[in-house]
Amino acid sequence: MSLDAIQLALRLYSAPASLQRVRKAALPDGIETLLAIAAGDPESVRLTSAKVGRQPGDVRLACAFFVEQVLLAEDADDHRVLGSSRATPVVDIGRRRKLLLRWLHPDVASQHVADGLTDRSMYAARVVGAWQRICATDAASSTSALVAQPAVKRPKPSAKTLKRGRVGLLEAIRSYFYGRSGS
Repeated sequence: MSLDAIQLALRLYSAPASLQRVRKAALPDGIETLLAIAAGDPESVRLTSAKVGRQPGDVRLACAFFVEQVLLAEDADDHRVLGSSRATPVVDIGRRRKLLLRWLHPDVASQHVADGLTDRSMYAARVVGAWQRICATDAASSTSALVAQPAVKRPKPSAKTLKRGRVGLLEAIRSYFYGRSGS
């Protein structure tokens, strides 16, 4: 487990002056762990806070601050909103979306409002919209990749092969799919 994202979040939370630079930089390793902590996963919070030597509450607040200020920044593209890059597999992006939605869930968000933090439920539409656009783009690129493939011209089975009955039918199928002659 990489702690790069957690350590950056802690530095950013204690000194937010570098926020603009961090928003423009590539995302560090360990974003999924950061999202799990922000979403309140007790095991991730416990393990990570012990590794970085900070209080669990401080680690969780720093992670939430990072998500809100870096991932959900106004100028963030869809991949950044979901804590990913264009190279991130859709399966991983889906896991990150679930963690973000858990973090944005009204039950969790209302607890943070009670603690004096902002209401984050307004970000849910951005997360869902980013996910839908990424899925649509992925589906379109998959379809265009299939369309771009040249069609394979298969030879027609010979009349002799077709006349041999059931065995001939198997040979006809084989010759159609594998290009072998039945003779």
